[in-house]
This record gives sequence, structure tokens and C-alpha cells, in this order.
Amino acid sequence: SLMDLNIDNNKLKSLYFPNFTRLNKISAKNNQLKDIKFVSCKNLEYAYFSYNQIESFNLIDTPYLYVIELSNNRMKHVNFGDNKDVFDFTQYRFLTSLELDFNLIETLPKFV
Repeated sequence: SLMDLNIDNNKLKSLYFPNFTRLNKISAKNNQLKDIKFVSCKNLEYAYFSYNQIESFNLIDTPYLYVIELSNNRMKHVNFGDNKDVFDFTQYRFLTSLELDFNLIETLPKFV
């Protein structure tokens, strides 16, 4: 089963990964991604998506993420769950790095 996926420097516009249970690392830097959705990628630890056009980012049931890199995109809001006003770190208790520089972020959610 796929554990490490590198799809940097392509022209991808969207990504949807349902139930990639063994995927540990994904790198999709320098594409044309606007929308990303991960569902039940339970072993995903590293997600690199810098230099895209990402406006929204949805992670569902990805509890072991250490690194999320979303620099140089078009995100206006930090929204990693159902409630855009709250970033619940209890869902991401292993998260050590969240990179959001060079986006269009206007407000930050309440971090809990």
C-alpha cells in the first residue's frame, strides 16, 4: 500500500484522498491546487502543499499529522474542521509545524 507520494511540480488542480490508511507523507508543492480533501488518512504525518492556489483545506480523521505546510497559497481562513471560528488542537495533538505564511489570511480562528 502507498506510504509516500511526491507529486511536486505538476499542474494538478485538486486532490481527494479517501481512506489511504497507510499514506505517511504527501508532497504536492508547486502545482495549481485549489482544493484538497483528506478523509481517513489515519497515518498521514507530513503534508506539504506550498506554492499552489489553495483556498480551502479539509482534513478529516488525520490524527497523527506532525507537519502541515501551506505557504504561498490563497487561503483567507484557517479552517481545518467543521467550525471555521475554532482551530481545535486536540484533533491534531502531534502537530509541531503549521506553515501558513504568504497567504491571504484576514483573521485567525480561536485556537483551543
